[in-house]
Amino acid sequence: MTPNTLEQLREDLRRVESNAGKAWGVVSSGREVVDRLLPAGGLRRGTLVEWLASEPGSGATTLALDAARSAAGDGRPMVVVDRRGWFYPPALSIDWPLERLLVVRCRRDDEAFWACDQALRTSGVGAVLTQCDAVDERRLRCWQLAAEQSGAVGLVVRHLARQPEACFSDLRLLVAPSCAVGRRRVSLTLLRARQGRPGAVVEVALDDHAYSLPPPTASPRRRAAGA
Repeated sequence: MTPNTLEQLREDLRRVESNAGKAWGVVSSGREVVDRLLPAGGLRRGTLVEWLASEPGSGATTLALDAARSAAGDGRPMVVVDRRGWFYPPALSIDWPLERLLVVRCRRDDEAFWACDQALRTSGVGAVLTQCDAVDERRLRCWQLAAEQSGAVGLVVRHLARQPEACFSDLRLLVAPSCAVGRRRVSLTLLRARQGRPGAVVEVALDDHAYSLPPPTASPRRRAAGA
């Protein structure tokens, strides 16, 4: 194989990867400063996004939840798969219409994997949010393929001491405490992206909730009561 042929194959691969998810469009991450970090200016529908942190309480779940609200902000439902009781529903927002939230509580890892896979394969779902730490990376590959099929945004929060070598997600982001004094800030690093170059870093103030929810859509029951 000649160098020119190898370079052409690489270029073809980059072009295929850059087109992944375009048919589904792009949604905001829920925070403008994060959108500026991302190559597409937001999150591509039909993709999987990893939020890595060394330990719980880092802010990774907060940022992933912002992204989930944004991806489900056009009337689509949000699915939260909770394996160990980490999800606190009031953190979602009192303005969020509960008829568009499905929380799946699982007792076993295999149940959580199956629930995420099925939710990501369901057409019309806006976002699927879960936490999983040490896991067979091939499972994430299954979730990535499922998201491509439905157009949902998969958001996976992982607390790991080291970054896994294998990566099947469209984006891998590292969330770490910031050295800034005062407000609660985190440093967000783009570790991996199918488009653009990794290594970009931004600081995010977690107490700046610039995300605004659209007016909730009234359920049929509420409309009937108000008629």
